[in-house]
Amino acid sequence: MCRIITPDNGGEGHVHAHVDTPIGVAELVRDSLVQELTSMGDLMAHWHMIDHVEAKHALIHALESKRVVIGNLYRTMREAEERALKDEGEHSHSHGHHHSHE
Repeated sequence: MCRIITPDNGGEGHVHAHVDTPIGVAELVRDSLVQELTSMGDLMAHWHMIDHVEAKHALIHALESKRVVIGNLYRTMREAEERALKDEGEHSHSHGHHHSHE
């Protein structure tokens, strides 16, 4: 996870705190998305290895559910990123820092 949210507290481990900033939300949701994608990969591998029809069918339903969860997490992450970029853009531009978009 990004160290902006959970900085190493001088070698004492990560500090975990509640976040409400767009960048903080995006980072935490991104971490959840990575975990879900890893889990999806494992589930898909198990589905591929199993020959039992009922078990394979149950795993297909689990995979379908995971796809919905992953889609929701991705959408939430993108929305938080957009808010963070918008907030940063307003902050940067309010201090006379301009970007050329040519």
